[in-house]
Amino acid sequence: MVIDTVCTYCGVGCDISFKLDNGQIVKAFAKKEGTVSQGKLCIKGRKGWEYLYSPYRIKKPRIKKEFIQKNKDLFPDHIKKRLKSLFDYDQNFYEADLDLATDIAGWKLKQIKEKYSPYSIAGIGGARTSCESSYFFQKFIRKYIGSPHIDNCARVCHSPSLKGMRTTIGEGAATNPFDDIYKTEFIIVI
Repeated sequence: MVIDTVCTYCGVGCDISFKLDNGQIVKAFAKKEGTVSQGKLCIKGRKGWEYLYSPYRIKKPRIKKEFIQKNKDLFPDHIKKRLKSLFDYDQNFYEADLDLATDIAGWKLKQIKEKYSPYSIAGIGGARTSCESSYFFQKFIRKYIGSPHIDNCARVCHSPSLKGMRTTIGEGAATNPFDDIYKTEFIIVI
């Protein structure tokens, strides 16, 4: 079976076809008669779907044990009652159902918003989202969170943010090591 669709890796919108075997993608290609791709795909279009079947892909929400322990007495009752449903994933994380994870994320966002103001929260969208997802994300940050701080990593191939970072912090990239993510108390990944 072949399914024709539109690639969402960037804003070009190449027409892309996926060959499926037993419900799983086995190949991505562009048809020669394709209006946008004209039979050609970049490496992301040809191989970018392989993450779907990665054994390292996170399939359920994870919450740091340290975060739960630090905040368990502060959570509202409707969250406290459900903490016993957390699954012990490893020494650092619990696995949670999506409802509990989103309730905890919402609670934490509210705490940050109240303590530091909505302007302390920023949203950075991904390059591989659809227009509809990007629209919803910016609406969430602007209307629900109340912050004007919204950006997208694909915006003009990162060059304006590179210039801004160089001007502001003297470097066009993050100045902290990747391992700092393990020390982060709270991250929302959508």
